[in-house]
Amino acid sequence: MLFSRLIQEFSSYGFTERGVSEATIAVCRSTLSRLSDFLAGRGSTAEFETVRTANLRRFVSDIKQTRASNATIARHVHAVRSFWRFVVETYDLGSNTGLPRFCSRSGAKPLGDPAMGAARGDLQRR
Repeated sequence: MLFSRLIQEFSSYGFTERGVSEATIAVCRSTLSRLSDFLAGRGSTAEFETVRTANLRRFVSDIKQTRASNATIARHVHAVRSFWRFVVETYDLGSNTGLPRFCSRSGAKPLGDPAMGAARGDLQRR
């Protein structure tokens, strides 16, 4: 599934079914476009199924290197987690896909988990 199409679907879902403001959707789209560009810049394809946990760790690390504020880092992490949850649940992509499971409801580790490289305390200290 192409990122661009999924981002459009996620935006539509957020606006029509969740009642999220246009400004919030624009911010999420910006983060997801940044993630897509980040992946493309590292030789990954624009397909959702090719993204791995290491890609997401590097994305968060890249944001940290820009000296972004805690709030900015948290906003990016939240947008990616929400998007991931939407795609996994919408397309019923269970745990057998090999995709990162950081946002599943099955108790998988969140992106901010220390094992993912972005500890909550670290986000709060920045």
